[in-house]
Amino acid sequence: MPSICDATPPPAPKTPEGKTASLPVDTELFKFDKYDLAPNGQTKLQQFAQGLADKHASTMILRIVGHADSIGMPYHNLRLSQMRAITVMTYLQTYLQNSPHPIKDLRIDVNGVGSVQPKLANDACPGRGAEKKRVDCLEPNRRVEVAATWDIERYPVTP
Repeated sequence: MPSICDATPPPAPKTPEGKTASLPVDTELFKFDKYDLAPNGQTKLQQFAQGLADKHASTMILRIVGHADSIGMPYHNLRLSQMRAITVMTYLQTYLQNSPHPIKDLRIDVNGVGSVQPKLANDACPGRGAEKKRVDCLEPNRRVEVAATWDIERYPVTP
């Protein structure tokens, strides 16, 4: 009688290949020091989610990375970037699993990196005494990057 140790594990799920999409990193989804979606952020995210839902994919992997600017304490910015990524994940997950063509196998990788991967260098903005200008200048660093990969074997997408 074979033991449990002799059993061959099932094959790992296949990673989707072929098509990818990403949310532009300069899209402002959040206001300063906030992790709830700004009104224009909701619109942009809905358009992105609709575009993904229109792929009619059976399998999709989303990689979501939250970012913050360098204003404030590093631990606060790390938590803020994590919460921003979770906000986007929740929105996309709800949208994609309740769309007219729901994605049956939706895998999501979420990460927040704080202010360690700025799009705009910290020293490129005004210093102390010009807080409003500094907040506005560092806006590109307050972002969430979303990359999606989906299976197109069953549902080919025309370019």
